[in-house]
Amino acid sequence: MTSCLVILKPRQIAVTERALAELPSWYPVIELVGYTEAELAAGVFAEALVAHPHDYYIVASDDLILRWAAVVEIHQALKADRVVTGYCQFTHTDWRVNLVSGPLAGDSPNKDAYTFWHFQDVISGDREQRTWFTGMSLTGMSRQMWSEFPFRCYTDQPGDKGYGSDFHLSKRLQDADVPIYAIRDAFAYHWRHEQAHTNDPRDDRVLVGEVEPGIRYRCA
Repeated sequence: MTSCLVILKPRQIAVTERALAELPSWYPVIELVGYTEAELAAGVFAEALVAHPHDYYIVASDDLILRWAAVVEIHQALKADRVVTGYCQFTHTDWRVNLVSGPLAGDSPNKDAYTFWHFQDVISGDREQRTWFTGMSLTGMSRQMWSEFPFRCYTDQPGDKGYGSDFHLSKRLQDADVPIYAIRDAFAYHWRHEQAHTNDPRDDRVLVGEVEPGIRYRCA
């Protein structure tokens, strides 16, 4: 069984890039650099999986400090008929996590849709815990399942950059009765000062519109 890490990378964040560089060089990594969510949903994400075939893909946002032990936890939990995921805290000071204790409410990613857990609830619980939301924090699915539930996002009007790809995926999985299991020991630290601002200048430099978008693949 092979797996591959997929990094959604619209930004350049020094601390998370250092962590990524520490992963074993032989483990395959796809970086989707400089794309909006709408561009990924329009075909870039699927193109990357076709170009670099693996049995499973583990997807993570670029604002996470990823450690090898967490990637291994997800790899070992992968199965063809379910989704497994790691998780992260909201910000440096807000230790709610991007997992929920019950089904998502409604059809859009607004604050009333979620029943978020806190970090202490997850870390003190079972090794695998049912959730109905996966936040692209080491979200692992089989190649076949990524084909059945492709990367999608919300747009409010033509030309929008897109948003809510994690909710979009989670809601489709929920509607199809596909279970999502959070892996307790697959925590990734979220490098974020303010939850309300995804491009806080203290956190990152935005690459979208500044660099030529591209699909980068590394594997020693």
